[in-house]
Amino acid sequence: MAVRERAGCGLAESGMMSREQRRKAIPGLMRLMDDPLLNETTQGWVFQALHEISGQRFGHNRAAWRDWHARAQ
Repeated sequence: MAVRERAGCGLAESGMMSREQRRKAIPGLMRLMDDPLLNETTQGWVFQALHEISGQRFGHNRAAWRDWHARAQ
């Protein structure tokens, strides 16, 4: 669990990656958002990473994230 948390936080906040490089992780995070194998805590980190990378504030609202992602492409 600690490794998952650090990986998600590191991706979202990495100063070594450009904003555009971090945005390339969004499709994968969108897939993880719906992964039934992830526990609630890990899914929370997915939503936090989406927020940190995108600047959007949709919380755990999957439909809002999907709508935003569809419009952003």
